[in-house]
Amino acid sequence: MFPEYKLRVDKEKLSEARSLAVNVINEISGCGVAMAATLLSSKLPQVLNFPLYKHQALILQQELKIRGYDATPLV
Repeated sequence: MFPEYKLRVDKEKLSEARSLAVNVINEISGCGVAMAATLLSSKLPQVLNFPLYKHQALILQQELKIRGYDATPLV
């Protein structure tokens, strides 16, 4: 089974948590820090253009919610 999920980051509620969110995206997805930082510094909503397994997308959604971001897993 190959990773086939993406994650759409919809809205930022707390801009001061951006660096924490960048690190979470990097650690869970395996994408680079630069890619995660570009995603969050762009006008939202944006899709993380990095393939994810379902469990990665769901964990990222939960962790980003804790850090003040709304996100939606996409198939």
